[in-house]
Amino acid sequence: MWQHPAVAGAGRHRSGHAWIDGMLSDGMAGTWMDHGIRVGSRIGKTIIFARSMKHARLMEELFNEMYPQYGGKFCQTIVSDDPRAESLIDDFKGDGTNPDLTIAISVDMLDTGVDVPECVNLVFAKPVYSYVKFWQMIGRGTRLCPDLFGPESKHYKKEVIGARTN
Repeated sequence: MWQHPAVAGAGRHRSGHAWIDGMLSDGMAGTWMDHGIRVGSRIGKTIIFARSMKHARLMEELFNEMYPQYGGKFCQTIVSDDPRAESLIDDFKGDGTNPDLTIAISVDMLDTGVDVPECVNLVFAKPVYSYVKFWQMIGRGTRLCPDLFGPESKHYKKEVIGARTN
């Protein structure tokens, strides 16, 4: 199984949870960065649905270790206990002060009710047991966004990257 070098050397029990460690050691960040839908030359807006706040923060930390060139502004965690949560959502929508925020890692804050038509990649890094909630989450990445891929583009493909099926 392919592993990003930063993940391969990270140690097997970094989080203390076998399920989360499995997600990290599978090289998930490398997968979506290498194979996710791009807008221009860079990865398109992405929501990662994390299992817990600890899981979300660990994924952000790992991303920042793997991609230090982004300086911590490209991928950020949006969780309810962060007093900056609303301003981070604004940043992700493109209405805030950080126009570089492209990857949002969230625990239940972006699952429903957030409209970011530019979002083209969804990463399910947690199990979802509710059919209704699952389709709400899919809706985060299926908004039409004319001209996202260029003027009068016929390319409206959006992608869902699933982490595991167990």
